[in-house]
Amino acid sequence: MKIAYIFSGIVLTAFSAMTASAQDEVGGILTGIEQNNRELSALRSRIEADKYGYKAEKALEDPEFGFDYLWGNPDQGNRKDFSITQTLDLALLFGSKGKLANTRAELSDLEYRVERQRILLEANKLCLEIIYRNALDRELGRNLAQTDSLKTLMEKLYNEGNVGRKDYGEAALSATLARSEYSRNRIERDNLLTALAGMNGGEPVQLTVNEFAASEMLPSDFEGWYAEAENGSPVLAYVAKQVNVSGQALKTEKIANAPKLTAGYMSELVTGSEFRGLTLGVTIPLWSVKNNVRQARASYEASVKYQEDAAARYYTAMLQAYSRARGLLDVLTELESSMAEAETTLRAVEQRCALGEAPMMEYLVERSIYTSLLTNMLEARLDYHQALAELNAFRL
Repeated sequence: MKIAYIFSGIVLTAFSAMTASAQDEVGGILTGIEQNNRELSALRSRIEADKYGYKAEKALEDPEFGFDYLWGNPDQGNRKDFSITQTLDLALLFGSKGKLANTRAELSDLEYRVERQRILLEANKLCLEIIYRNALDRELGRNLAQTDSLKTLMEKLYNEGNVGRKDYGEAALSATLARSEYSRNRIERDNLLTALAGMNGGEPVQLTVNEFAASEMLPSDFEGWYAEAENGSPVLAYVAKQVNVSGQALKTEKIANAPKLTAGYMSELVTGSEFRGLTLGVTIPLWSVKNNVRQARASYEASVKYQEDAAARYYTAMLQAYSRARGLLDVLTELESSMAEAETTLRAVEQRCALGEAPMMEYLVERSIYTSLLTNMLEARLDYHQALAELNAFRL
């Protein structure tokens, strides 16, 4: 049976060319998400409000104005008192409260960076999965076209009496399975695009590339790479800044242990006499300051321990991610090297089937093996690039 032409181009060639288009398109999507994401927008507004509160902490207490009007006996006349006083906070005058407020503002900025990295990493991994689905759509589309063509040919040959019912049934079943895989993949891709649009503030997102960026490579030296990741990690910067905030809060509470001064001007006007002069007062902290200092010291010590723990956990997490990426790269390399052998085997079965030396089932089985191998290779590429995304999240 002469069906050699139906096999021409049947082999699903795995994509190997890596371009910068994926990186450019994904980068544009991430930029849009940073601007449109509702969670980040709400966080920016909250941080702005917090900073106004921090500025208020650097201001002096409001001055106090007083006026008294006292009625006296007719022979004594009335009395008028006027005063204006200002409380002087030493922690504020020495700049400790101002430094604490500035440090808290910096901590809020780092909180935004941490949340921004988390959201953009999630979006980046979604983009990578969509790229994988696009690549799979291309290959499954080719497979569907070939199986439909094969089914049409086998139906024609069956109607002419050149092939048996079994061969036609096998070709029809293969086409049905190919269509099912193709449709399911498209449904998954549409769901991913919907999720990505949700992260983009509801705005639709288009991502058509089907190749991963070539620039994303696993670093050869983990320790050298980790030094860069450690310096650039917003998570580690955040916990380090928490230590600074706690330390500055402890200094502020210690200064607050000193008495507060109140200074001002006062006048007393009585019929026939006037008195004017300065007024001074002292607020002595007796009841709460000691516990406040203890609480601030305990908070500082806890933040130091938390920083040490966070640094250790971050190192362990990055080492595990690096080892996983290294293992996935080995798996991917092995799968890519196996593709050539699988292609050679499939071509040999094609030729035998075209000459009538092999049954249709043998060809369908070999093609199924080839397609499964190609799918596994695409999945390995996805897993590898998502592992790289986690490692390079500090660069987002």
